[in-house]
Amino acid sequence: MGLNNGVVAVDVLSGSTPAHRWLHVAWAGRTTVDRGSPEALRAVRRMIGRMLGIAQQDVPLGRDPLGRPRLDGWPLGLAVCFDSGRLTVALARDMTVALSLQEILHCWSSADLLALTSTESTWVTEAPGKLACERLTRLWTRKEAALRLGGGPLAAASETEVLADGRDGKVALPVVPRAASHWAPTGSPAVAYVRDLTARPGIAAAAATSERIDGVRSWHWDDIEDGRS
Repeated sequence: MGLNNGVVAVDVLSGSTPAHRWLHVAWAGRTTVDRGSPEALRAVRRMIGRMLGIAQQDVPLGRDPLGRPRLDGWPLGLAVCFDSGRLTVALARDMTVALSLQEILHCWSSADLLALTSTESTWVTEAPGKLACERLTRLWTRKEAALRLGGGPLAAASETEVLADGRDGKVALPVVPRAASHWAPTGSPAVAYVRDLTARPGIAAAAATSERIDGVRSWHWDDIEDGRS
């Protein structure tokens, strides 16, 4: 089976793993479904079916003991995000993945800087007007994605530096007990690889993966909820 964006098919499920490791993200726009409802699971199944180019009934989607969607029997990490009332799905082979999405702030206060490190605070405050709002929002989505991946509490955001040096976006994660959590049921990785995603205008988004990735492929659909194929 292959992921297909209409241009390039990527073999992600066969034994011949491609040399480049890609993150695949599908955006479905605004949603009115509740994240824990059967309707939400059906919408996620439709998105994955389109991404993989298979019938949605063939997607082995279930829920883990914590109620999160998962793909059973396939070597694909799955992240499902309902932030800001939007449904977003990410797939990555042989790695864990997490997402964060937020509308870019129109204003900010000194209290918003409490979640940042001193270096990050300087990067925000040195920017003028709208650029400062965008930087602050993007930092938060990076932090939230990283902490979701690692199972760390959001209270650890101020200890998580996401102005990472280098192109791989490597971020050191706070140490948490190796026990099941809402975001990381198999334990806590030591690092995350965080990168900004190109979402819709006015939206900041970020993904965190447990391994380095070589690129991102995206789909945008607005007709997922109504069941159209």
